[in-house]
Amino acid sequence: MVEERTPHRSPDVTGRPPARYRLLAACLCLAGALLAAPEARAVVSTSGIIEIDDGLDRSTTDIQYFDISAPAIDADFLISVVSPTPTDSIAAALFGLTPGGDFSPLIEIEGGAPGLDSFVMTNSLGVGSYAFVVGLFELSLGEYPPFQTDPNTPTGIASIEYEISITGFDDRVTFTCRREGNLDGSETFQAFVPGAFCPPPPTVVDEPAAALLLLAGLAGLGGLLLVRGRRAAQAT
Repeated sequence: MVEERTPHRSPDVTGRPPARYRLLAACLCLAGALLAAPEARAVVSTSGIIEIDDGLDRSTTDIQYFDISAPAIDADFLISVVSPTPTDSIAAALFGLTPGGDFSPLIEIEGGAPGLDSFVMTNSLGVGSYAFVVGLFELSLGEYPPFQTDPNTPTGIASIEYEISITGFDDRVTFTCRREGNLDGSETFQAFVPGAFCPPPPTVVDEPAAALLLLAGLAGLGGLLLVRGRRAAQAT
């Protein structure tokens, strides 16, 4: 009768635990490292070109539209010049958009100081549609494309490229379209999302022009009354 024997396994002379335990320990270490690592934050961005005519002291302005699909608490928007750098300045005004297409409310105006070629605008934004108006110099309320006029317009630069980026809310922010001003007074519109809500800015008549229109209207009315008065006198 032959006696069956269990094969004898030589002990691990290195003193290490079995391979399956070493593998389990490695997996646990990897899981711990992943949990301890900082959360990766994706970046959503858009860009544009500002054209410059230093002879006329003109530089174009743009409108960058975007939507927020869920509340974004303390969202950081970085507005910066990409090239050429450094340049004189960059500025932006952030508006909400009403369902009727009005640029309201004005949330924040930032930038425009000499030498300030980047800055961060931090705001808590709710669900809705918004727009950045972007230019080289500080934007006054109601200042929209196609261009702004300033005696400090830089010389020797035909255009600059800028970028708007937001970090951390990539699943909530969608840049939908862009309205670019041109030096000849026209505009160029580009939609990134079909059917996006991108209303045109309101037509703003400056105060001198409005005053001239009013005076012209009064003068015309006075002339009409004078002619009628003369005709009535001649009839009697």
